[in-house]
Amino acid sequence: MPMNTNFDQLRKQELELRKLLEELDTFPQTPQIKLQKQKIQTYIDKITPSILSGFNQKFKEITENLSNEFEKEEPTPTKVPQTTPTPCKDLVVSAPKDNAYTTYHNNTNKVNLGKLSEREANLLFAIFQKLKDQGNTLIRFEPQDLKRMLNIDISNERLSEVVVKLWDSIKTADFWKISETETSIIQENYMLFSRCKIELNKPSKDLKYLEIQLNDNYQYLLNNLGMGQYTSFNLLEFQRVRGKYAKTLYRLLKQYKSTGILSVEWGQFRELLDIPKDYKMENIDQKVLTPSLKELRKIYPFEHLSYKKERRNSHDRRKVTHIDFYFDQLPQGETKKQKQKDKQRNKRDIKLIAWDINNQIAKRNAKATMEARLLELKTLIGYQFRHNDSGIVLQIDNTTFEKNQMFMHVSYPKSKHNPQKFLVSNKTFALELLYVNGYSLKKDMLEIDTPSIHPITNEPIKEFAEYIGKTIHITNFNVDQCPEGINNYLKITRIVKLNDNRICISIQDVDKPEKLLKPFIAKDEKHLKNWFKKHYR
Repeated sequence: MPMNTNFDQLRKQELELRKLLEELDTFPQTPQIKLQKQKIQTYIDKITPSILSGFNQKFKEITENLSNEFEKEEPTPTKVPQTTPTPCKDLVVSAPKDNAYTTYHNNTNKVNLGKLSEREANLLFAIFQKLKDQGNTLIRFEPQDLKRMLNIDISNERLSEVVVKLWDSIKTADFWKISETETSIIQENYMLFSRCKIELNKPSKDLKYLEIQLNDNYQYLLNNLGMGQYTSFNLLEFQRVRGKYAKTLYRLLKQYKSTGILSVEWGQFRELLDIPKDYKMENIDQKVLTPSLKELRKIYPFEHLSYKKERRNSHDRRKVTHIDFYFDQLPQGETKKQKQKDKQRNKRDIKLIAWDINNQIAKRNAKATMEARLLELKTLIGYQFRHNDSGIVLQIDNTTFEKNQMFMHVSYPKSKHNPQKFLVSNKTFALELLYVNGYSLKKDMLEIDTPSIHPITNEPIKEFAEYIGKTIHITNFNVDQCPEGINNYLKITRIVKLNDNRICISIQDVDKPEKLLKPFIAKDEKHLKNWFKKHYR
């Protein structure tokens, strides 16, 4: 017993650490991040042999127990086809839990039931609850039975519409029976119900009764579910979930409640939820994922449900291939009190991790913004300004970043005034500061250095003039909502050489000219030329 407890703890630690590694991959790979990843991976490598040993021990115990069970287990006897149906109220429930929970084989989750409306889904899984462990019994449901199963007040006429639409949807559902032999895999398609009889009263078309009989080929879906290959959830909780997409996602997540991770191939995900083919990525986010997560986060253990779109094993890195959902792993074999403690602890841990991640993202964004402001401020280096009254000339010599603050260093050529430095927040503030103090740009100093004279035209040669004013086209593919990318049109407003001979290119968003953009820094003129050639259309 201690062995199993230790194994479960190590396995849980491994899953949490691997999840943390994935989160760290999204951050800039600084030396601190790399060191943290290395420590985590070292610890994972250290506990992996113990986990593998635990897996082997568990497998050995399970196979030893199953060997005896397989010898004793007998298939569910197939009854002679009934002529007289069994009333729903007379069904014998094998376990008290079956009165509140719906349990079925996991293969049911592979079938596209996403086209069912909310009420149709509520009714189908309520019927599944009644059919569980009943073999191929023909069961009759009276209107009052169905209303009680749906837990709503509904008219007989409206109830008949729900029943008929449910049958129409189930008829087209792609149920497959998959079996294996020593030499082949066999796939066969049958109707889920061998009999479904709906009788309506005339002329009102009110429902008189519904008769259902499970097909013999699908008895494994609802009978003898003792091998762990099943999904189980509280029927009333499921019926309270609002939204057809949220209901389907609820069922899929419940299958993986013991691991806390659901990974689905993107095409299969769209098929299982019956997402319209004309829905683009932004439509799926707005109409499927966002409302579904909002609804499911009201339910334990999905309070912190999140998802991530993955691009795996694809030559086109813009194409989403999988979607992964993450939620709190449901504890097993523990008391309710202990589960509540774990839930509260996990909630605190997840909040702490979320705060840490958001804090690092905020710092990263703030750092990027500060770098952009400093580089923009550096474009003023070398400019001269003349005082409107005294005629004193002020020259900007340098800009520095000291103790999270930016300073502009100025001198006064041909004057006895000592150099000074001013605290500024950005380029605009610096220019306004000079303007308020009576300085204006010295017109004959628009060029920092004395320009070279062209030998033929005898006119000044303006450096980088062929680039100024040109519009470049850059596509941003790092956006989940728009896998085809977002097009940005950027105008080159100014180009200057920095002290270290790098070239600073100031750019402006054509659509949002007021937005501050981080300048592009080229290593040299060749780098600038190649960059311009790549993005200029």
